[in-house]
Amino acid sequence: MASVALQFIPPDEEDLVSLLIYEGPAATGPFSLIETVTAIGTYPEYIDKYTTDLASNAADWFTIQWEDSKGAQTPLTAAIQGGTGTLIDKIVTRVLERDRTLDRRVVSQEAEAAIQQALGENVDPYDPTLVTSISYRKLGGLVYLTMARSYIVAALSTTSEAVSSATMGLVSFKQSSGTNVSRDVESLIDLANRELGISASFVMILADIEECTYPTYDHSRLVSGYVTIDS
Repeated sequence: MASVALQFIPPDEEDLVSLLIYEGPAATGPFSLIETVTAIGTYPEYIDKYTTDLASNAADWFTIQWEDSKGAQTPLTAAIQGGTGTLIDKIVTRVLERDRTLDRRVVSQEAEAAIQQALGENVDPYDPTLVTSISYRKLGGLVYLTMARSYIVAALSTTSEAVSSATMGLVSFKQSSGTNVSRDVESLIDLANRELGISASFVMILADIEECTYPTYDHSRLVSGYVTIDS
């Protein structure tokens, strides 16, 4: 048996009770259930990583799905090979290394959009081949672009009672006093555009924002399957 560490983005659903892990010999399967995990945390703080010790082969392919209390299951995620990750995984990891105050789920969602913004709308952000085909320079650009988008969302989402005016580069908004407003979003976007070879500028003017409520939808994805132990 082998141990494989999996990272994923949990879905935004309140009634989940278990995580099902599948293993197969190829990206297209066939897949067999190897473990059912019930210690998944509670909404909205579900686990976003898990190490299975029940893999038959660390080089196999792995996929997951979630199950709620009524037995309904989400679709299987795109398969990830053991020992590999996705471009999403790399971007999120590097963004959080630079600022751990950002919400991992928000960063993951903004990374999806940043990839398609930079590489094209027909690109699948979870395509495992992207991580090996992109240059380090473009990877850095995607990290900066994702950070900028995440800061904008954080500014829009504030609901603190203590509100004061603040400006991040070209982004004008109302910001809670408890949040650091010194981040220069304009500089991040400029740096991202330079690294990605994008000449367009990004301008947003948002005024008198007091509270915003966003619709939620399922972003559940398996983003990596790192081998940690062979036994």
